[in-house]
Amino acid sequence: VIHKKTLHLFGMKIFVNYILNGTSNYETNFSSYSHRCFVRCYGLIKKNNKTVGLIYEFMSNGNLDSFIRNNDVEDTFKFTTIVRVISGIEYLQKNQLIHRDLKPSNIDHDYLPYISDFETVKSMSTETPNTQDIGSLLYSSPEQDEGLNVSYPTDIYSFGLIIYFLFEKKDMFESFSDKKSIKQMTNGPCIIQYIYKKCVKYEPEQRIKCNEIKTILNDTLFFNYKINCTQIINFIFEGKTN
Repeated sequence: VIHKKTLHLFGMKIFVNYILNGTSNYETNFSSYSHRCFVRCYGLIKKNNKTVGLIYEFMSNGNLDSFIRNNDVEDTFKFTTIVRVISGIEYLQKNQLIHRDLKPSNIDHDYLPYISDFETVKSMSTETPNTQDIGSLLYSSPEQDEGLNVSYPTDIYSFGLIIYFLFEKKDMFESFSDKKSIKQMTNGPCIIQYIYKKCVKYEPEQRIKCNEIKTILNDTLFFNYKINCTQIINFIFEGKTN
């Protein structure tokens, strides 16, 4: 949509079925949260005192799914995506939140990748986080598939599948029936493959923690892998531009 007074472009999201099933509730509640790795929300759209939609920052380059499949993407962008997504997950966890639907099509990008689509975000502090029928089958965790209560490791599992997608340029699972075994990565540095394997453990308590991933990326990957990532590290971890 275009803001007439300024001619600025924005993304408008309308909850088509908001009256029937209240699907706007989670995303509306989440609109007050803000992080540099999330698509920015500028406000709510009201009709008859009901929230019927939201206004988001416009992402001119589409989502990660189409971008990775259709382009030869440099490793720098892949590493940037990994760090920004885990930084977003870390922010969610610090606020006792889980996304529950992390996947490449829910990561938009406009030179930098941003986590988007927050209609499945749920609080761990005030609600029972049962996630049956929530999330996307190819990127959902085993506990989601089984309709069990989920916690922070659920987003870590989906994060691992995103890592696989970034370097293999395809979904790790091709169908729901494939989800009995985990595929090996054939591309990407060993440290990335290690993080991937630790993320996609079947048992939630066996998965790597958010702070452990950040430590590995900060202390091992960017300082030993032969690319110039100093500016990326400063910007993503510390919010600095140089």
